[in-house]
Amino acid sequence: MALYNWNKSAMPVLSALLIGQTITLFAFTGEVKFTPVAAGAPCVVKSKATYLSVVWWCPLSVDTILFALTNFRIYQLRKLYSQMSPLLHMLRRDGILYYGVICTTYAANLINYYSNPTQSKGAGTIRYTYEDMYKFRWLNVKVKLIRSNEVNLRPSPTVSVDTEGVMRDSARKERAILETFA
Repeated sequence: MALYNWNKSAMPVLSALLIGQTITLFAFTGEVKFTPVAAGAPCVVKSKATYLSVVWWCPLSVDTILFALTNFRIYQLRKLYSQMSPLLHMLRRDGILYYGVICTTYAANLINYYSNPTQSKGAGTIRYTYEDMYKFRWLNVKVKLIRSNEVNLRPSPTVSVDTEGVMRDSARKERAILETFA
């Protein structure tokens, strides 16, 4: 929503998407069956592939729509201004990388659900992929901000004198860590 300046026409689209996804997930996964599992036995999914694939298709559709909206807005801003800002360039580059990794993971999970017999389905890997991509994206933002000197890492005047050395040391350590990833 920040890219669209809280535009009132984008909000209904995203709200309808959220409501539709919520209804779909509750409709397809509303029935829960509990089967007793013997101690030490592995946990496997014993259900039809089409039934569980909805859980992967819904977030994939949300990611696709958000990716399209973001790229469309970046394209509009690029046409409006003659030069694209470094922040928009980074959003586009990281968005493409994020979407590619997420789509690959969803595709792997969907192929797993459609091709394997019902007793050999694993639990997907999308949760871990989301976490890793989130960490990568924000680390990339911090590196970009530090390099462009847009972030003032010095303590503010409201910080007491006792903590000034500690804050300076932590800022130095943070810069050293970020430089190792650059």
